[in-house]
Formats: sequence, C-alpha cells, structure tokens
Amino acid sequence: MREAINSRKLSGLFISLENVTYELESLKELVKTLHKVKATIDAPVCIGEFTTVIYKILKKETKNTYVKLFKTFGLAKLFLNTKTFKKQLKVLMFDDGEDEKELDKQASMLTRYEHNLLYTKDMKEFKEKIFDPNVDFAVSQTKINLTEEKIENKKKSFLLSKKLVSHLTTFTDIAVENLETMTGLKATKTSHSICSFKKEIQNDVISSIMQFRGDIDGQFVLVFPKDVALIAIEAMLGEELNENDIDGISDGIGEFCNIITGGTKTSLSKKNIKVLFDLPRTYTSINTVISALPQNNGIWIDMKLESNPFYMYITK
Repeated sequence: MREAINSRKLSGLFISLENVTYELESLKELVKTLHKVKATIDAPVCIGEFTTVIYKILKKETKNTYVKLFKTFGLAKLFLNTKTFKKQLKVLMFDDGEDEKELDKQASMLTRYEHNLLYTKDMKEFKEKIFDPNVDFAVSQTKINLTEEKIENKKKSFLLSKKLVSHLTTFTDIAVENLETMTGLKATKTSHSICSFKKEIQNDVISSIMQFRGDIDGQFVLVFPKDVALIAIEAMLGEELNENDIDGISDGIGEFCNIITGGTKTSLSKKNIKVLFDLPRTYTSINTVISALPQNNGIWIDMKLESNPFYMYITK
C-alpha cells in the first residue's frame, strides 16, 4: 500500500485495536513494524481505540518511535485531517503597541501553521476589514484600561442579547460532544446561572477567552482547574504531560477553546447565524481572567469531565 499512501497524500494510517485480543510479544512486534513503515511513507502512523491496559503497554513501547497514539478514531481524524484542523487561515491582526510581546507570541504560533497574517495599520482599518468574508480570525491586542474607580462605579448588568441566550445550548452541546470525542471521557453540563464571573473558584486554573462578533457578540470563557486540564489533555494526546509545563497545558486549553468555538460557529452557520471568533487568549490565574473581562453579569455554566469540574462563562 506504500505507493498508494504516498501518491494519494493520505492524512494518516490508523490501526484500530478495538475488540482485538493480543499477546504481549505480538503487540511489541506490531509497534516495531509500524515504526519501520513510518520511515517509508509520507503520512503519520497511528494506533488507537485501545483499552487502558493496552495503552500502558503501548505508551512504553512507542516512546522512542514514530508511532502516534490516539484514544479514539474521531480524535485521530481531528489532528490528522488538515482540511478540518489547523488549516491555513487568513488572520487579521492589529496592535496598539501596548502588548507587542503577546502579539508576537500569537503571530509566531500562527506562522508555525503557515497561516496568512494580515496586519492593519490602525483600528479604523481593522474595523473595516474585520467582516471581510475571507477573514477567518481577527486578533486585536488593543486594551482599554479602566481605573479602579470606574470599575467600582460601573453598574453590573446583563447585556447578552436574547438571540445569543436562545442559542446558548449550542455552546454547551458542542462542548460536550467535542470534549468527549477528543478525550474519550464523559462530559456533562450540571447547572447554569446568571451572575458575574465567579471569583471564589480555586485560583490554580488555566483559562482561555475568545471574543466573538457578528449576528451575536460576546466573550466565551473556558476555565479548567489545572489538575483537570492535565487529565483532559493527557487523555486527548494519549501521553503524559509534565505538570509544570504551563505553556503546554495552556496551549492544550487554547486548542479545546478553538475546537469548541469552531464547532459552534459551524452549527450556528447552519441556522444562518454568522459569527466570527477571535483567537484564544490564555491565562493562568483567576485574577488575570477577571481583569480581562468586563464587569457585568453573564451566564456561568458548571460542567464536568467524568467527575471533575470545569466551567464555561459567556458574557458581553
């Protein structure tokens, strides 16, 4: 099949172990053979749909090989099909000079995936081009700094539109569906309430914020306690992650946010609701998240991944 794989430029070779009985030596031999195969084809080689027992063996045997592990076929497709994930995008960017370091970090990540970056010279041009149908994402690092006095005096209000509220279930349904697909873990929504961002949750969290605009507008916030983030990302990748690798964990939560909002955008477009999401901004403490959000009420949604809590918040 080597010639067919290379000539057709397939996304990857996926070997399913679902309902497969095995002997330890034959499993080791399979990994060795696939490692040799990978050296001769221009496509990733993956093993998936394995039990927990088999995973522990595969993790050890694939450590120094080209063979990738994915818990589910859906997850493998998500990461290997370039037409649906990390495709080349046209990204509109603007910075007022106050946060150049963060913008450079975003640009570095985007160019790594060969996306097309379009910088605008000022906010007027940014606003003019933001609804260009050819633009997939818009990134603005411009900040409006409110004094503490203005924040305290600002009346907290619920500003989400009725149209957005009527489609909130789209966000939760897509989050449940995609997280289960990516991690193989059970995801559920447990409750929701109208309130300001909850300051009392543990501070050791990884959060991601994506602003969106169009027929509906607001900010989508995904909040994971660090230990839960680690469980979710390790389940997604099929390998252990260093608990001190904050950048790696942050990137993982950013990817979760990207995939959830990407699915939401697709679902809403089928209902003729056009919406454009910015790229995610990640934070590693509750205080930095609070300072990045407006001081008004939104929808707080309690979620669980297996028995582990995580949260979503949507505000104006």
